[in-house]
Amino acid sequence: EAALEVLFTLSATSLAMRLLLGREPSLLPRLLPLLQPPAIPSHAKRAATVLLNLASAPGNAAAFRPYEVGLAHLAMNPPTDRNHPATPQLIAEILHELHT
Repeated sequence: EAALEVLFTLSATSLAMRLLLGREPSLLPRLLPLLQPPAIPSHAKRAATVLLNLASAPGNAAAFRPYEVGLAHLAMNPPTDRNHPATPQLIAEILHELHT
């Protein structure tokens, strides 16, 4: 939880920091599973926001490329658990950022 907060704060700072985080090869594979159950809902939203911040950096599109299909699947098929507020809107925004 604390690590996710740190990532959230860092990803909301400068473009240089978002590019640096985007170059970390283990970051995206660790954040993506947090977008779906059984992840804690607040963690899912925070992870999606971090991913959106990273996707908004122009140089990070290549890092997301292997995960685009999975993100699209999550955006179109959100979790059905009512206690887990799916983040399809944030995921759609991530995909939009990657293609603008």
